[in-house]
Amino acid sequence: MKDESCVVNDKMVPFATFYIIIFLIGMAGSLVALWAFIHSRSVKKCMNVYLINLLTSDFLLTLALPVKIAVDFGVESQRLTIFHCQVSSPLIYISMYASIIFLAFVSVQRYVQITQSSKLFRLQEVGFALVMSAVVWLLVLFINVPNMAIPIKDKISNSTLITCKDIKQDVGKHWHTLSVFLGMAIFMNASVAVLMSNGLVLKQFWGKRGGDPQEQATAHHATVNIAMVTVAYVVCFVPYHAVRMPYTFTQNEIITDCASAMGGRNWVKATVLCKTGAQLVNATGSELDKFIGSLNYGLFHGQGLKQCGLGGRPFSFSFFPDLVDVIPASLHVSVIIFCAVLILFSSLCSAFFMYNAFGNPYETLHGPLGLYLWNLISCLCSCLILILYASEVKLHRLSEKIANYKESTFVYKTYSEAFDCSFWLIFIVFLVHGLNILLIRLAGIQFPFQEAKESDANTGAADLMY
Repeated sequence: MKDESCVVNDKMVPFATFYIIIFLIGMAGSLVALWAFIHSRSVKKCMNVYLINLLTSDFLLTLALPVKIAVDFGVESQRLTIFHCQVSSPLIYISMYASIIFLAFVSVQRYVQITQSSKLFRLQEVGFALVMSAVVWLLVLFINVPNMAIPIKDKISNSTLITCKDIKQDVGKHWHTLSVFLGMAIFMNASVAVLMSNGLVLKQFWGKRGGDPQEQATAHHATVNIAMVTVAYVVCFVPYHAVRMPYTFTQNEIITDCASAMGGRNWVKATVLCKTGAQLVNATGSELDKFIGSLNYGLFHGQGLKQCGLGGRPFSFSFFPDLVDVIPASLHVSVIIFCAVLILFSSLCSAFFMYNAFGNPYETLHGPLGLYLWNLISCLCSCLILILYASEVKLHRLSEKIANYKESTFVYKTYSEAFDCSFWLIFIVFLVHGLNILLIRLAGIQFPFQEAKESDANTGAADLMY
């Protein structure tokens, strides 16, 4: 049987192509943002502090990408790899998590502006923003600078195909794992702040949809901007963090089994027929069983048993990087991304449910935001997962492509195929969120609950755009 250890692939040329696009767009976007920021007069001073720091962190991230691109393209230079592991890679993490935190601060500051609560007045002071910015930079530096400073191994293999794991000492590997844990904690807390703050601001704007036409147009413009920022945050950071922890565990050999690292194989169960062998001996009936093997797989990996009349041949595989050239990779990656988004927004639905249970159920259930919005997004994501994955399996004959991968002697074809429990779990999630939407829609009747008081804030929609 093939070795079941989980192989870490650090040479991903397709991702390097995306990094080039990100680098070009990021550099142009940073320059445009700098120009717009210099000429803007509508942003409050406290917001200025956070935006300057956000722009700085984004620019540093862009500058660190060329080395990452060169390494992922497979430039055979040991010095370049060492420089990437000790300098550019930690710089990427410093910039990324600083950007995430400052995005959270911007979102919270926007919500504070619209509430105008006297209890939150100190949060709008420039001095407070400066102190918090300094704390953020000190925090991300404290987490990631040791990855630069901890000495590497004295003796490094002369091979050019080394990875960061190969040059780190044990203490460096342990600190890297700890820094990933801390980064994940930062991301989770920042995500709650971003999504909750933006959701509450969007809820406020929805209440202004019937006001003055000019104010309504401004509110609509601000709503679109905030929604775009929220979607961009989810698309940019959620898929990465969904695989960051298992990748680090396998990289440091904390987890050696791909099944533990990447989830189960219970998406599809299939049987494959050895067409070449069956035709050769004209097998029928019970004799055909000797030529039928099994196959089960998920989104990342799978295993099976091939039979061609001479006994079984167990095998295992991973989609990345083994099968990336034979499967519809863009379709498969889209399914994975939508799964990550579904997990995030399903969790958010649970948080809003608890908020409604102990807060003011009438106000949130009666409006289209809150539970309504997150359930709708989750329902759409689960529906897209079902459609895309079913089309990948059925229309692109995924099981046959897997069975015939690197097979030069025999030809296999799908004998039977059925979706397994993980696929149907997504279907159940789709039904649950759809039922929630229906119940929320039917909840538009007058309940005997006291409505929350309208905010006395005088902040307009124009103050909340950036």
